[in-house]
Amino acid sequence: MGEKRRKTDQDQCRWGEMLLYLGVNREQFESIHSQVNRQNRRVLEAANLIAGIVVITLLGASCLPILSEFLGKFRAAFALSAIAFVIIRTMPELLGKNPRSTLICCYMMIGALYGLAILTGPVYDHENLSTTFLVMLFATPFLIVDIPVRVTLSSVIASFIFMIVSLANKEPGLLGYDVINCIIFLIASTLMDFYIQRLRISQMTYIRQIETERDTDGLTKLLTKDAGRTQIEEEMKAGRQGALIIFDLDNFKEVNDTYGHLIGDTILSAVGMILKQSFRAQDITSRFGGDEFLIYMSGVTDSELIEQRAAQIHDQMAELAAKLPGADTVSCSFGVAFFSADETQYLELFERADQALYSAKQSGKDQLQFY
Repeated sequence: MGEKRRKTDQDQCRWGEMLLYLGVNREQFESIHSQVNRQNRRVLEAANLIAGIVVITLLGASCLPILSEFLGKFRAAFALSAIAFVIIRTMPELLGKNPRSTLICCYMMIGALYGLAILTGPVYDHENLSTTFLVMLFATPFLIVDIPVRVTLSSVIASFIFMIVSLANKEPGLLGYDVINCIIFLIASTLMDFYIQRLRISQMTYIRQIETERDTDGLTKLLTKDAGRTQIEEEMKAGRQGALIIFDLDNFKEVNDTYGHLIGDTILSAVGMILKQSFRAQDITSRFGGDEFLIYMSGVTDSELIEQRAAQIHDQMAELAAKLPGADTVSCSFGVAFFSADETQYLELFERADQALYSAKQSGKDQLQFY
């Protein structure tokens, strides 16, 4: 009985996910979260700029009769919207710069725009057709990057509120036109939303693939030197404490000279796999040079954890030595330096880790040294 109920719950979850991601590939969308987040933050920044202009305009309207007459009864609505945009723009800083908080703020911004369209339409201007709301329906797919179902749902909810407000404020003749126009534009907006969101997600996925190929070392499948440094600097700028590890293969040149570059490349490829298995998904692993690798363990300030990782790599290298000729002559040296939020730039941190690696080499190789 319990097994049958669990299977039913799983089927319901599967159908729910299929409905939610209708029109897009879920794996594609989840792989571009950072790009989606950046695009949505740009929209919030643009909304904040527009809100600032509106605030300045409203201040000017209090001094210039021409502007004051032009804004008229809409002044309060514009003022409330401008204040809302400024608040919404600052919220991601308070909630954290993650895609979910940015997405929430984007929907709040869209809600504020719909609210402004309803205020300037059926509430304040109930004697004319509500064209502002129709324009907003048309514009919504361009204001956010998200799965189409959620964007469409926001438009449907706004349209429902719009029709209720129109019913309470407009004459039957105008009400009929507004309802028909709203339904037509909602259908058009939904079709356009599914097309635009799918197109954007596909473009972002393609760009992501190109960036991944550019930033990935072809032999080890780790990050390249430049890509690794960029990501480490981002962690440092965010103030996240961590440990920088320089990992070097001792005596690797002898392998190339004795067994050839093909065997050397095979060892390097295997080392790349070992590093991927030994470190966490959030750790930054990159190939710095020929036989040197760079690892940044974000949030790690415990030397014991790093010693465990080094021991794990030593064990896996020993297993590799039993499989590949020449691998038994290769050992591992590690240099480690810790980064704290109140200190240094990348080059200074790298120099300290490099000095620790030099000490490991000078002390006989095949060991771990902390700065």
